[in-house]
Amino acid sequence: MPCLSLKTNVLIGADAKLELMKEASALLAECTGKPESYCMVILEDQIALSFGGDATMPTAYLSIQSIGKLGVAQNKKISASFCQWVQRAFQVDPSRTYLSFRDVPASEWGWNGSTFA
Repeated sequence: MPCLSLKTNVLIGADAKLELMKEASALLAECTGKPESYCMVILEDQIALSFGGDATMPTAYLSIQSIGKLGVAQNKKISASFCQWVQRAFQVDPSRTYLSFRDVPASEWGWNGSTFA
């Protein structure tokens, strides 16, 4: 049920992309306390992305959705963890990284022909 969508203007090779998605999945599970078997990661690289009017510098946007396990305190910890990871993995400075969080009601999250409600 946790889902991470990461978009960056950085080019990532196919082999590196698979490894980075694996790392992101494990980090998402760790940060949300949810089983990794329910985690989804979407990684889009080399997209047109600008931050502060500059589209030439490495930039990243992360959207994290989950049923629960998000909130003021948790989001600060998740932001710190993912900004550190994005900096290491993509060489994107945390000051050029935005994250958005959405705590989704169980009735609004579908899976396996039903919802989690």
